[in-house]
Amino acid sequence: DYTIVPGMTGGVYDYYILVPYSMRSEAVYVRADASRSYDVYVDGGSTDENGDWVTIASSASSAGSFKIEVVDGSDRGEYTVHVEVAPRDADDDDQLDDITIKSAARSSAKASSRHSVSLSPSFSSSRTSYTAYSSEEYIWVSVDGTRDQRIFGNGEKVSYNGTSAAIQLEKGRNEIEVITVAENCDGST
Repeated sequence: DYTIVPGMTGGVYDYYILVPYSMRSEAVYVRADASRSYDVYVDGGSTDENGDWVTIASSASSAGSFKIEVVDGSDRGEYTVHVEVAPRDADDDDQLDDITIKSAARSSAKASSRHSVSLSPSFSSSRTSYTAYSSEEYIWVSVDGTRDQRIFGNGEKVSYNGTSAAIQLEKGRNEIEVITVAENCDGST
Protein backbone atom coordinates (compact mmCIF):
# COMPACT_ATOMS: atom_id res chain seq x y z
CA ASP A 1 0.00 0.00 0.00
CA TYR A 2 1.22 3.45 -0.90
CA THR A 3 0.10 6.91 0.06
CA ILE A 4 -2.01 8.90 -2.40
CA VAL A 5 -2.02 12.57 -1.53
CA PRO A 6 -4.37 14.23 -1.06
CA GLY A 7 -7.11 11.68 -0.47
CA MET A 8 -9.55 11.49 -3.38
CA THR A 9 -11.82 14.49 -3.03
CA GLY A 10 -13.88 16.84 -5.18
CA GLY A 11 -12.24 19.87 -6.75
CA VAL A 12 -8.74 18.37 -6.71
CA TYR A 13 -7.21 17.44 -10.07
CA ASP A 14 -3.57 16.65 -9.19
CA TYR A 15 -2.69 13.68 -7.01
CA TYR A 16 0.59 12.10 -5.96
CA ILE A 17 1.50 8.48 -5.29
CA LEU A 18 4.68 8.20 -3.27
CA VAL A 19 6.66 4.96 -3.45
CA PRO A 20 9.89 3.81 -1.76
CA TYR A 21 13.11 3.54 -3.74
CA SER A 22 13.19 -0.23 -3.22
CA MET A 23 10.06 -0.84 -5.29
CA ARG A 24 10.46 -3.14 -8.27
CA SER A 25 7.38 -2.86 -10.45
CA GLU A 26 4.27 -1.17 -9.14
CA ALA A 27 0.74 -0.80 -10.42
CA VAL A 28 -2.47 0.81 -9.20
CA TYR A 29 -6.00 -0.36 -9.76
CA VAL A 30 -8.33 2.24 -11.30
CA ARG A 31 -12.05 1.51 -11.11
CA ALA A 32 -15.14 3.68 -11.40
CA ASP A 33 -17.84 3.56 -8.76
CA ALA A 34 -20.14 0.74 -9.92
CA SER A 35 -23.25 2.70 -8.97
CA ARG A 36 -22.39 5.52 -11.39
CA SER A 37 -22.93 5.60 -15.15
CA TYR A 38 -19.76 7.30 -16.33
CA ASP A 39 -16.76 6.14 -18.35
CA VAL A 40 -13.20 6.12 -17.07
CA TYR A 41 -10.13 6.37 -19.32
CA VAL A 42 -6.54 5.92 -18.21
CA ASP A 43 -3.95 7.50 -20.51
CA GLY A 44 -6.55 7.41 -23.29
CA GLY A 45 -7.52 3.76 -22.90
CA SER A 46 -10.97 2.87 -21.58
CA THR A 47 -11.56 0.75 -18.51
CA ASP A 48 -14.46 -1.65 -18.16
CA GLU A 49 -16.87 -1.88 -15.21
CA ASN A 50 -14.31 -4.04 -13.38
CA GLY A 51 -11.52 -1.45 -13.71
CA ASP A 52 -7.96 -1.86 -14.93
CA TRP A 53 -4.44 -2.08 -13.54
CA VAL A 54 -2.11 0.78 -14.46
CA THR A 55 1.66 0.25 -14.23
CA ILE A 56 2.98 3.31 -12.43
CA ALA A 57 6.67 2.40 -12.47
CA SER A 58 8.82 -0.53 -13.42
CA SER A 59 11.91 0.82 -11.65
CA ALA A 60 12.92 3.78 -9.51
CA SER A 61 14.06 5.68 -12.57
CA SER A 62 10.86 5.18 -14.59
CA ALA A 63 8.33 6.92 -12.38
CA GLY A 64 6.29 9.64 -14.05
CA SER A 65 2.59 10.39 -14.23
CA PHE A 66 -0.61 9.20 -15.83
CA LYS A 67 -3.93 10.81 -16.70
CA ILE A 68 -7.37 9.66 -15.62
CA GLU A 69 -10.33 11.08 -17.51
CA VAL A 70 -13.91 10.67 -16.27
CA VAL A 71 -16.68 11.25 -18.82
CA ASP A 72 -20.32 11.59 -17.79
CA GLY A 73 -22.31 12.64 -20.84
CA SER A 74 -20.94 16.04 -21.85
CA ASP A 75 -19.14 16.53 -18.50
CA ARG A 76 -15.45 15.68 -18.43
CA GLY A 77 -12.98 15.67 -15.57
CA GLU A 78 -9.27 15.12 -16.10
CA TYR A 79 -6.98 14.16 -13.25
CA THR A 80 -3.22 13.77 -13.22
CA VAL A 81 -1.59 11.26 -10.91
CA HIS A 82 2.11 11.95 -10.38
CA VAL A 83 4.32 9.10 -9.21
CA GLU A 84 7.32 10.08 -7.10
CA VAL A 85 10.02 7.70 -5.89
CA ALA A 86 11.89 8.28 -2.64
CA PRO A 87 15.66 8.87 -2.80
CA ARG A 88 17.89 5.82 -2.33
CA ASP A 89 19.12 6.72 1.19
CA ALA A 90 15.97 8.39 2.51
CA ASP A 91 15.03 8.34 6.18
CA ASP A 92 11.66 7.93 7.90
CA ASP A 93 11.30 11.45 9.33
CA ASP A 94 7.76 12.69 8.68
CA GLN A 95 7.72 15.56 11.17
CA LEU A 96 7.90 19.21 10.22
CA ASP A 97 10.40 21.63 11.71
CA ASP A 98 7.97 24.57 11.72
CA ILE A 99 4.61 25.85 10.46
CA THR A 100 3.75 29.54 10.11
CA ILE A 101 0.61 31.20 8.81
CA LYS A 102 0.27 34.66 7.26
CA SER A 103 -2.93 36.42 6.24
CA ALA A 104 -4.07 39.27 4.00
CA ALA A 105 -7.25 40.75 2.56
CA ARG A 106 -6.28 40.00 -1.07
CA SER A 107 -4.86 36.88 -2.71
CA SER A 108 -2.44 39.10 -4.62
CA ALA A 109 -0.89 40.55 -1.45
CA LYS A 110 2.90 40.61 -1.52
CA ALA A 111 4.67 38.48 1.08
CA SER A 112 5.98 41.62 2.82
CA SER A 113 2.44 42.93 3.44
CA ARG A 114 0.99 39.73 4.93
CA HIS A 115 0.25 39.59 8.67
CA SER A 116 1.45 36.84 11.00
CA VAL A 117 -1.22 34.59 12.50
CA SER A 118 -0.54 32.90 15.83
CA LEU A 119 -0.87 29.14 16.23
CA SER A 120 -2.38 27.78 19.40
CA PRO A 121 -0.71 25.98 21.00
CA SER A 122 2.75 27.02 19.79
CA PHE A 123 4.37 24.79 17.19
CA SER A 124 5.84 21.47 18.29
CA SER A 125 7.09 18.86 15.81
CA SER A 126 5.20 16.14 17.69
CA ARG A 127 1.84 17.96 17.61
CA THR A 128 -0.57 17.51 14.68
CA SER A 129 -3.47 19.86 15.43
CA TYR A 130 -3.56 23.63 15.89
CA THR A 131 -6.03 26.49 16.00
CA ALA A 132 -5.47 29.87 14.38
CA TYR A 133 -7.75 32.88 14.04
CA SER A 134 -7.75 35.37 11.18
CA SER A 135 -10.08 38.22 10.24
CA GLU A 136 -8.54 38.32 6.74
CA GLU A 137 -9.98 36.52 3.71
CA TYR A 138 -6.76 34.74 2.60
CA ILE A 139 -4.02 32.80 4.34
CA TRP A 140 -0.73 31.25 3.31
CA VAL A 141 0.74 28.26 5.14
CA SER A 142 4.54 28.11 5.26
CA VAL A 143 6.33 24.93 6.26
CA ASP A 144 9.88 23.94 7.09
CA GLY A 145 10.90 20.33 6.72
CA THR A 146 13.73 18.21 5.45
CA ARG A 147 14.83 18.34 1.82
CA ASP A 148 13.25 15.09 0.63
CA GLN A 149 9.98 15.16 2.56
CA ARG A 150 6.86 15.60 0.48
CA ILE A 151 4.63 18.28 1.98
CA PHE A 152 1.08 19.14 0.91
CA GLY A 153 -1.05 22.07 2.09
CA ASN A 154 -4.74 21.70 1.31
CA GLY A 155 -3.91 19.19 -1.41
CA GLU A 156 -1.26 21.27 -3.18
CA LYS A 157 2.38 20.23 -3.15
CA VAL A 158 4.59 22.65 -1.22
CA SER A 159 8.40 22.65 -1.34
CA TYR A 160 10.20 21.60 1.83
CA ASN A 161 10.79 25.21 2.84
CA GLY A 162 7.95 26.73 0.92
CA THR A 163 4.63 28.48 1.14
CA SER A 164 1.27 27.27 -0.09
CA ALA A 165 -0.76 29.12 -2.67
CA ALA A 166 -3.26 31.59 -1.22
CA ILE A 167 -6.07 29.74 0.54
CA GLN A 168 -9.37 31.59 0.56
CA LEU A 169 -11.21 31.32 3.87
CA GLU A 170 -14.95 31.00 4.30
CA LYS A 171 -16.75 32.69 7.19
CA GLY A 172 -16.63 30.47 10.25
CA ARG A 173 -14.47 27.41 10.78
CA ASN A 174 -12.02 26.39 8.03
CA GLU A 175 -9.93 23.26 8.21
CA ILE A 176 -6.55 23.34 6.48
CA GLU A 177 -4.83 19.99 6.08
CA VAL A 178 -1.04 19.81 5.93
CA ILE A 179 0.29 16.35 5.11
CA THR A 180 3.96 15.47 5.47
CA VAL A 181 5.20 12.23 3.94
CA ALA A 182 8.51 10.80 5.15
CA GLU A 183 11.52 10.93 2.83
CA ASN A 184 11.33 7.15 2.33
CA CYS A 185 7.57 7.43 1.56
CA ASP A 186 6.83 5.09 4.45
CA GLY A 187 4.57 7.03 6.78
CA SER A 188 2.86 10.37 6.90
CA THR A 189 1.70 12.92 9.48
